[in-house]
Amino acid sequence: MSTPAIPHIRFDHVSISVADLDAQVAWYQRALGFAEIVEQYELPEPPVRTAVLQAAPGIRVELIERGGSGRTGEYSDPLEMTRSQGYGHWAVDVDDLDAAFAWLLGAGATEVYAQAKHEPFVVPLYALIAAPSAGFLVGAVAGLYPAAKAARLSPTEALRA
Repeated sequence: MSTPAIPHIRFDHVSISVADLDAQVAWYQRALGFAEIVEQYELPEPPVRTAVLQAAPGIRVELIERGGSGRTGEYSDPLEMTRSQGYGHWAVDVDDLDAAFAWLLGAGATEVYAQAKHEPFVVPLYALIAAPSAGFLVGAVAGLYPAAKAARLSPTEALRA
């Protein structure tokens, strides 16, 4: 079975679970420049409040406060914290949801969460790390090789090539 063509995907935001939404919104605005609140949402049960902040076009973070939530433990360093899986997500915007869904399933995504929560899909963590890394590597090679080759030529030869 062949993998369908990669659909047009745009990054939308990353989500972080927080204990105090108001305090975190103020900190992200003051410390990191996420000045604009582009979306807010409140759900009475379970008690959830969210705010999507934007620092610049294309740079968004969603802060989510759920009543009664807490940390699963205390950690001595960031690497130790990876022993616990936490809530959060990486959101994208697509032109064709069905095509994106087919592509993700063909690329190895699973529907485990979808079956339980009626959500469209879950992307494995390795895909979130491997895909941008592979894209960066391909982009670097595709950009650096021609640039290095052109740098060895005189300007007139480079324009003719």
